[in-house]
Amino acid sequence: MTEYDLSFLIKNTLESVTYNNKAVKVKLDFPIQLSSCPCITYNQIGQTTSKLNTQGEKTRTFSYSVDIWTKDPVSRSKIGEQVDNKLAQLKLRKTQGTDSKENDTGIYRRYNVFTCEVDLKKGIVYLGGL
Repeated sequence: MTEYDLSFLIKNTLESVTYNNKAVKVKLDFPIQLSSCPCITYNQIGQTTSKLNTQGEKTRTFSYSVDIWTKDPVSRSKIGEQVDNKLAQLKLRKTQGTDSKENDTGIYRRYNVFTCEVDLKKGIVYLGGL
């Protein structure tokens, strides 16, 4: 069975997100301080078997955390719209989204979970699962 990890494709797609005509930083780890904002972090958070047949696992659902970190709620929303649209083009469906402000740092955060289903034999990505 071939292993699938869409993280590289997701990273490349997220690197095209801009705010005020500047590329938004994309990384795997969380920002430590306000000066690193705006930025986007992403990580695969799960894989589950979606469909089985007599030969074994047919499709697998992949889940990714994609967080947006900004200095204000307006930029969080504008960057969030781009992220949603760009990941939808990759056939990832947003299954969860929550906005918050971290009082300790003053950072505005949007926590998102995106999912897709992959046919392991054909390598086809289905929108958010079948």
